[in-house]
Amino acid sequence: MSVQLDKQIDDALAAFESAILQFAEVVDGWLMTGNRDCQMRMIATSLSDFEAFLAGKLTKIEGVASIDSSIPPRRVKSALARTPWAGLHDVGVLVAMPDIER
Repeated sequence: MSVQLDKQIDDALAAFESAILQFAEVVDGWLMTGNRDCQMRMIATSLSDFEAFLAGKLTKIEGVASIDSSIPPRRVKSALARTPWAGLHDVGVLVAMPDIER
């Protein structure tokens, strides 16, 4: 999930980061370069919980201009090393659902 803020000034970034730290659903987050300001990976137990997080928490943070998210229907590969380069990590959205095989 990626988020674009309406301002990229220190105070706006700090306020957004502070808000994200309070959300248990967000398991990873990165400040980004390029056209998006933050990339996050989150987990929800159902699509309704995912929607509740978006509508009830993420969109309520002051300064959020736009949100882009994707939900994977299933995992096709899982490995300990995501890339051959140390220090790089998988980026995306994970929605955990009991009936989806991992």
